[in-house]
Amino acid sequence: MTALVLAAVLLLQQRPLQPQVSDTTAQAASRATISGVGLAVAEVRGALDLFRRAVFNDPDAVVVERAQLLRGKCDALAAAARVARPQICRTCFHGAQPEIERYRTSLGATVQASARCVRTVDGLARERNAGAAFKRGFRPLSQELIAGLLPYENSIHALRVALGLEVPVQVQRQAPLVRRP
Repeated sequence: MTALVLAAVLLLQQRPLQPQVSDTTAQAASRATISGVGLAVAEVRGALDLFRRAVFNDPDAVVVERAQLLRGKCDALAAAARVARPQICRTCFHGAQPEIERYRTSLGATVQASARCVRTVDGLARERNAGAAFKRGFRPLSQELIAGLLPYENSIHALRVALGLEVPVQVQRQAPLVRRP
């Protein structure tokens, strides 16, 4: 009988199989998500640079290959940014809630910019001479992509400053020049 009571007590006192999620775990998951999106943005920028170099220096076949690489990176960025928004904890970073919200909002613009990049590359690839089309359409494509990533980059800088990972940029004003008569 005592063995039965002891077994019942042990069963009732067992801890759940899944550990309780603490704020530090949610913070770590949010930081990992933010880092994942940052890595995807860096890969898009790298692919854009490779594409730019190919446009000005390489034959059409290499340009098409680099454009397809850029398309893949833009597609990966859209997927990462789309998944990241609901995974970022809003209340885990005390004192940085406005920056977290701005960052989460900028992810929507990032998804749109990368989706436009994919559509543009797909449209240019359908043309008869894709290499020439990419060379012709490089400047508008790159300007639109860079402009679309600008809100993300501004919000990530503000978030990094709020989390203490970066020092705020201080603009020093020079004293006006005084002309002597």
